[in-house]
Amino acid sequence: MGKRYVELGRNEGKLIQDWYSCARCWNPVRVCHDKNGDYITCGEDNDCRCEGLIRTSSIKYMIERNEMLAKEAMEVLQIHFEWMRPKKRERLPVGKNLEQLGF
Repeated sequence: MGKRYVELGRNEGKLIQDWYSCARCWNPVRVCHDKNGDYITCGEDNDCRCEGLIRTSSIKYMIERNEMLAKEAMEVLQIHFEWMRPKKRERLPVGKNLEQLGF
């Protein structure tokens, strides 16, 4: 896909680079310039079409929310499926640990 050129004001390029990411692949965007003008790219020219922008803070929020939901799901599943529960480790006395280490 070819580059989509945009007309940017004086400080808009820096603001876009600081606050926004690619809406498709979530990579940080860069504002670049060539002989035809300014364009915005996420650096994934072959794989991503960089169709739009999303605030980087929104991406961080979505990642944190998904991690929280995954943790909740894991806790619920561990109640119903024993094989998902973490194994309880046997605590050995200090003397036994030192003996196993060769002291």
